Amino acid sequence: MNQFVNKLSRMRLVISARLTFVFLFIYGGMLTITSIYLLPTSFMVSVRIFLQSPMLILLNGLPIWLLVGLLFGISRNLVVATVFPTVITFLIALINRSKVFFRDEPFLPADIFLFNEVRYVSSGINFFAEWTIVALIIFFLLLIISLLFVTPYKPKWRFSLPGAVVCVLCMTVLLPTVYWNHGYFGSFPVEGSRFRLVDIYNSRGSTYSFLAFLSRFSPQRPNDFSEQLAREILEGQDTTCEPHEPGHINVVVVMSESFSRLSDNPTFGFENDPLAAFHELAAREGSVIGDIIVPNFGGGTANTEFDVLTGMSTQFIRESPSSFWFIRQPFESIVSVLVGRGYHTVAMHPGAPWFYNRQNVYRHLGFHDMYFRYDFLEAGAETITRLVCEASTFDFLRDVIANRDRAQGPMFAYMVTIQNHMPFANRFYSGSRGMTSDIYLSDAEMNELYNYFYGIRQSAEELLALADFLENEDEPFLLVFYSDHLPSFAGGIGIYQRLGLDLAAEPELQFTVPYLIFANELARELISFEDVPLLFSANYMGQQLLSFLGFEQDTAWFSFLTDYIAQHPIMDLYYGYNDFRVLQYYFMRHRFR
Repeated sequence: MNQFVNKLSRMRLVISARLTFVFLFIYGGMLTITSIYLLPTSFMVSVRIFLQSPMLILLNGLPIWLLVGLLFGISRNLVVATVFPTVITFLIALINRSKVFFRDEPFLPADIFLFNEVRYVSSGINFFAEWTIVALIIFFLLLIISLLFVTPYKPKWRFSLPGAVVCVLCMTVLLPTVYWNHGYFGSFPVEGSRFRLVDIYNSRGSTYSFLAFLSRFSPQRPNDFSEQLAREILEGQDTTCEPHEPGHINVVVVMSESFSRLSDNPTFGFENDPLAAFHELAAREGSVIGDIIVPNFGGGTANTEFDVLTGMSTQFIRESPSSFWFIRQPFESIVSVLVGRGYHTVAMHPGAPWFYNRQNVYRHLGFHDMYFRYDFLEAGAETITRLVCEASTFDFLRDVIANRDRAQGPMFAYMVTIQNHMPFANRFYSGSRGMTSDIYLSDAEMNELYNYFYGIRQSAEELLALADFLENEDEPFLLVFYSDHLPSFAGGIGIYQRLGLDLAAEPELQFTVPYLIFANELARELISFEDVPLLFSANYMGQQLLSFLGFEQDTAWFSFLTDYIAQHPIMDLYYGYNDFRVLQYYFMRHRFR
């Protein structure tokens, strides 16, 4: 054994101080080039962009070089100095690549806070599908293993530790002065749209962009914000005088996971129209349909919830884990308004309560009762690919409505579905039965789309059954149904483009989803849908609901929204909306601190 150890020792390569530092510099450069190569765009396009702006190479490489230097300074070991930077570089690059592929959105710093959500969604992602990625991983792995047989120059501790401190100090200075300098970050050209995060990341590098967005973990403060200005705007609103008359129309809100009218695209043909039930209900007396603009594509369910329930707009909040992140104490919402009108409020989500911290957020918004995945399963809910199926979800909702305690007042029942969460492939069937396409789609794409449409068909049928159930109730009921976002497919936005929907050229298409509002016969005597906009931003949906009930002026905030929707039904991120931004910032950063 000793002879074997001695033999291994003699095999070690001893390198000088100069070679040690040259190697560390070259290694950091290789990681920088790798991070650029792994950007979800053409490598040749990336090369052209970075050669036109060479400073971007330094901005993406400097954090890697400083991390390598820091770790070598505190360990004097080549393996330690290379392993962690390699793992971090690959993680950021691969997660960014996969997130863009599935959701057309880059890897943002706030995604770190959603570890459980990211792990849950990415469970079906194959990070090693491309041989070039596998080859890169093997190359770096073999290179690191070979360092076990290298003896580097080991500086004395009195030199290496101060060197590590210098690396930390350099990054400490560079973050606020360079990486968080929004003007400097915005000075670099963008290949594509300056308003699309994916194009920004691809044009400036994932490492630089990731660090730049670290400083944006807060609501956007309007330039001329002041608490006095916010109070003046609120004091100028017309609000209903207290005490409020109690409400008497029951309300049911259903937000359906990834629901869309994509199957209406003339490219597809079906033996059974997936949206037949949806179209049937839309044609009924007491129904109105249209579209809303939601804040996300392919994900971000909680952001749509936030917009609808609070009337605020996610697009005016700087990048965060989700808009729900900012709700940490009682927060004004349509729920709290309805509670003030004597409603008993119930929230239902067939997912885990920790998902987007809903168990606390719902309570802060004003819900009395909450039901989550465990409650659905305890009631006998069936699952498919770990997700509570649509039939069981709507059965649970109907049971809650049927067993309501009428002595508690009218009901506000709010439910989010989960069955149609991506990925869709092979969820129900392994083929694509009774579905045709006028454009070429691979067997895998046909299977994915078929399973998505099959799930949407179940959603539409359950919606129709719910409307029939409410029609037979002996009290007035208002039903509000809408989608949280468009579906995300394995081919990213490529499938949409082949269907004639160019989401990159027309970004608003990425965020347009359907809504349907239905009133049963008793409610139709009390509600008018004449002035409902056919297209509006999701943050007005709650205001619209309150206006149906006559409660739109119960608070200064919702009274403000009632006037604002008449002027700005669609909230464009790049328009002013100063009064809106001032009030939103006031509520999120000052009133509920």
